[in-house]
Amino acid sequence: MVDPTSTLGRAIRARREELHLSTDDAAVRARIPETSWRLIEQGQQAPSDLMLGAICRALEWTPATIDNLLRNEIHVNPDGEMVVDLDASERAAAPPQPELTLDVRGLTSAQLREVQGYIDYLRERFS
Repeated sequence: MVDPTSTLGRAIRARREELHLSTDDAAVRARIPETSWRLIEQGQQAPSDLMLGAICRALEWTPATIDNLLRNEIHVNPDGEMVVDLDASERAAAPPQPELTLDVRGLTSAQLREVQGYIDYLRERFS
C-alpha cells in the first residue's frame, strides 16, 4: 500500500524543484519552519490542514491538487514528474447527491409559476 505522506512529500519536492526553489525559499513562501518543510518532503511528517494550505500557496497549487495526490489520482514518477492517473480518477465515484426537494406550501399561484419558470430555465440552460 502506498503511504500518502510519502507520496505527498515526493510531490511537494518535485513541484518545489520545478519552481527552482530551495527548501528555505519554499518554507519562507509558506511561512512555515524549514525543518517542517524538510520533514514533510521526506515523508516523515504529515502536514496539518493549515500547513497544507500554506504549501499550496507556496507551490502555486490549488487545494484540489493535494486532494488528488492523497487519493492517488496524481503521483510522481521516478523522473520526478507529476502524472495524472486517469484510471484512478474514473474509479473515484462522485459522492451521491442528496435529493433536492422544494417546499411549496404557502406559495401563491403566481409564485409557483415563477419558480417553475426558473426551474425550466435552469434545465434548458444546463442540459
